[in-house]
Amino acid sequence: MNSIDICMTGVGSYLPGKILTNEDIPGYKIRDDKWQSFWGTDRRYSLRRNERVLDMAERSALNALDMAGLTPDLIDIIVSCSSNISELDNDNPSAMFPKIGTLVRKKLKAKNAVAYDVESGCSGFIVGMETAVRFMQRGPFKRALVISADAASKVLDYSIPSGVIFGDGSGAAVLDSTHGIKGYLHSSIMTDSTHNKQAGVYWNSVYCNKNEFRPLFFVNRKLKMRDYVPALIPRVVKKLLGEANYEKEDVGRFILHQPGRYILNQWKERLGLSHETAPDIHSECACLSSSSVSVTLDRVIRGEELLPGNNFVIAGVGVGWTWGAHLWKWQGPGKDM
Repeated sequence: MNSIDICMTGVGSYLPGKILTNEDIPGYKIRDDKWQSFWGTDRRYSLRRNERVLDMAERSALNALDMAGLTPDLIDIIVSCSSNISELDNDNPSAMFPKIGTLVRKKLKAKNAVAYDVESGCSGFIVGMETAVRFMQRGPFKRALVISADAASKVLDYSIPSGVIFGDGSGAAVLDSTHGIKGYLHSSIMTDSTHNKQAGVYWNSVYCNKNEFRPLFFVNRKLKMRDYVPALIPRVVKKLLGEANYEKEDVGRFILHQPGRYILNQWKERLGLSHETAPDIHSECACLSSSSVSVTLDRVIRGEELLPGNNFVIAGVGVGWTWGAHLWKWQGPGKDM
């Protein structure tokens, strides 16, 4: 493996301006208490009329590039991690290709970048970061832009209880190997397909001005995730730290995916993490799918909870199931950003 040093020099995020409370979601009224305590949030952000996933991706990417002090034409590779199918035609929800990667490249005018998509559900940002790092270590790419942008509002049926689980949002990170500074330290990715039918998106016939098929999210109503998901992130984080020869105390912040209240609390408890060590935006944003990690990371860095030289872990899990974790040293801007 090439020993090229890679650092993270910029992060950014964007949340749309529309806020949905539980009372705005008809399906909330037919939920049971176990359902609400498992997912556990009262509000989330949602795309406004005529706002697109692509718009969120552009905003978060520009914020990350601004922190890194780069213009889009200096990016060599764009990795998009959206779970949304396409936005070639915003008025046609059945459109499938192309996905967001090449579209955001065009919108950013990143004329020198190779762009493509990696889809791994809620673990998308972790898998996208892994992909970008490996390409930078092996190939000619010097600077990468990893973007997670998800609009669950496009695939939710708000008439059923699962409509309360997700919110919309986007986050991005800039990776750079031109400084000769070591930021990326180690990573670990794992997969187990045993429970791959517990949640996902499928085509369903709905009435939306006319009879048509739309992609809609589904989740097992019996909350079977309770039986195995709480063990996944602790397992991979402990493996990550052990392989890197780091202790938990060597890490300043653990930026965890935030699918729901119960699972997030289980991860913190099993890893022995405090609220300060593992920041929580779930109560404000609900589950942001692949963007929960990137948005939380941006909040932490801009809030100066991580300063240059501090170590941090990012970790996420997606239905299917694929999960993973990265260990980084923050080498970007500090108090004078």
